[in-house]
Amino acid sequence: MKEFLLKETKIDLFSAVIYFFLGTVIACAPTETINLVTYLIEAFFIIIGVITIINFIRVSSKNDILSIGFIHGVACILIAIFLIMNPALLVSILPFCIGIWMFIGSLKKLQLIMKLGDIGVKVSFWYIIFAILMLTISFIAIFNPFETAALIVRMLGIGIVIYSIFDLFENISVIRFLKK
Repeated sequence: MKEFLLKETKIDLFSAVIYFFLGTVIACAPTETINLVTYLIEAFFIIIGVITIINFIRVSSKNDILSIGFIHGVACILIAIFLIMNPALLVSILPFCIGIWMFIGSLKKLQLIMKLGDIGVKVSFWYIIFAILMLTISFIAIFNPFETAALIVRMLGIGIVIYSIFDLFENISVIRFLKK
């Protein structure tokens, strides 16, 4: 179990570094981040749609009358067009998704705290407070309709940075303990 926890903690440490940089970018440039993510998602749907239609036309045989590849491709392109015409929809979904991600991450931290307690590791009170704080922030991100999407994204960016900093310290502490 010790080796498994060490491996998982090293993966979490790497993730925390990535989240730190991601959170910093989001906090410093929230509007640009929203626009970039929106464009990437729209482009993704267009690319998937075009590839699916091309594959349907190229590979389709007369015996495959039940294939829905063409319909799938057209649907992806229509979704992209809908998102291009309604960018606010995607902007409203992004903070919700980040809030869900933070919620799951917070629950993971609480679970780790409990598992470490089960094997006799004394967990710092601050880790518990931080996990509960991040759980609270995730609820705010999910359920509170902030005035602007840029403010939401900036707050989430700052939250991600804070989360990653505490995550770095927590993972380093766990690695040190497990190596002893």
